[in-house]
Amino acid sequence: MSRPLRIEYEGACYHVTSRGNEKKDIFYSNADREKILEYIQSACRKFDAIIYAFCLMTNHYHLLIKTLKANLSRILHYINMSYTNYFNHKMERSGHLFQGRYKSIVVEEDPYLLTLSRYIHLNPVRADIVENPIEYPWSSYKYFVTDEKVPEFLDITGVLNYFNNNKAKYREYVEEGLMSKMEDPLAGVVADMMLGGQGFVERITDKYVRGLDEDREIPAIGQLKRGKISADKIIQVIDDEDGLTGKDKDKEKYKAYFLKEYTDLSLTEISKRIHNGELSKSAVSLMVSRFRSRVERDENAQRTIEELYSKM
Repeated sequence: MSRPLRIEYEGACYHVTSRGNEKKDIFYSNADREKILEYIQSACRKFDAIIYAFCLMTNHYHLLIKTLKANLSRILHYINMSYTNYFNHKMERSGHLFQGRYKSIVVEEDPYLLTLSRYIHLNPVRADIVENPIEYPWSSYKYFVTDEKVPEFLDITGVLNYFNNNKAKYREYVEEGLMSKMEDPLAGVVADMMLGGQGFVERITDKYVRGLDEDREIPAIGQLKRGKISADKIIQVIDDEDGLTGKDKDKEKYKAYFLKEYTDLSLTEISKRIHNGELSKSAVSLMVSRFRSRVERDENAQRTIEELYSKM
């Protein structure tokens, strides 16, 4: 399985997801969730970090985190190892609790801080756990929309500043996501590890990626150094791929993935290239998002992507 490229610098903002090993539950009780929040608070004190939003699900958690020092890996190691030791002792077990590789996406704060906070807070709704995010007690949402005391590690002002600190306006913004299908903000992730405008991606690539040697185990290095690929080349390579013969739907998904990842085409333009324009923008976004999730857990799909990319 390929390794992720970790980019760390002072003042970096990340969307982080850490999942249970083999997708198993990591929280069995309220006490478990309270305990990991203690470790998150301790990590923020110890390593100078700020949490903008969080959500603790059953078998994973999300953090929107800003690191004042270049130390995200140390922070996640501290949180996950501390919680693993607690959990193993409590459950009289041993071994890994989390997947070895947490997923981190370095984020351009403006405007993604706002959209990612909504994405995180709506996680329990998308999982059909609750109908409204305010009903879910294990996310930061309640601190954004009520007068409940905000934990020391959580900074709600970064997001609420978009609404002049008006909590009612933020709640209205989040609940808009309950009434209509909204584009997945993570559909715009570049090389599986950067989310931002073209200028942001180029600045981060120039500063932290250009000087690195290409590594087969870290395909993001090659992806970022090579930059964009022509849409025609993507379509040609995938159409000519014998290994995908007879898998028209799979070819469509690979095309959508590569066109979104490596071109500047809009979702509407991608729909025209893969499905004669019959798919809506939201349908294309959902296709790419679901395919990314599949790739994360499917080593065969990962190898196929690397093989296709090498031909482009």
